[in-house]
Amino acid sequence: MPPVTAWGIGEPRPTPLAGSAWEPGGSTLGGHPDWIDDPVYPPCLRCGRAMPYLGMITMRDLWAGPADGCWYLFADLGCRMTATVYQQS
Repeated sequence: MPPVTAWGIGEPRPTPLAGSAWEPGGSTLGGHPDWIDDPVYPPCLRCGRAMPYLGMITMRDLWAGPADGCWYLFADLGCRMTATVYQQS
């Protein structure tokens, strides 16, 4: 079981591109995704449009030990639908 970590809002990043799928502390809300593989914007299951990007959570921020991979978060607020995409190197 991974140790419990305190999550919170950190300092603003210097640019919207400053998040990192590879480094500890790289998780973000907003900004632009740092894709590990090709970009994937899932379609909304209600309207079919590509869902807007919300943020990403890196595995290095979830696990204390060695880890790779990243969860990308999406939400269509108008349709009240959410989705995640996981990519691993």
